[in-house]
Amino acid sequence: SQDAFPQAVSALRAWLQPVQHPHSLLHRMLGSGLCTQFPEPALAFIDIVVGDESQWPSADLKKCLQEIAGAEARLIEDDRFKRLTAYLRRRGQD
Repeated sequence: SQDAFPQAVSALRAWLQPVQHPHSLLHRMLGSGLCTQFPEPALAFIDIVVGDESQWPSADLKKCLQEIAGAEARLIEDDRFKRLTAYLRRRGQD
């Protein structure tokens, strides 16, 4: 969806759900620059697909969160950002 990523997340939000192994999704997001270009929609998408039951967090999750924070620092205080950061901490990737 590239430039239409915010609209795609908004339109598909009701159908998105956590995935057991989000590694490839996060890797593609990181490689596409979406976390920097669209930090809030990227955070919304990641918050949905990375559930608390997702196993073994990808190193790309931490990198995506760093890019989001670098692009829009206010999102560090967002509950979704805090949840994902806590998820990483609980799994030893802080």
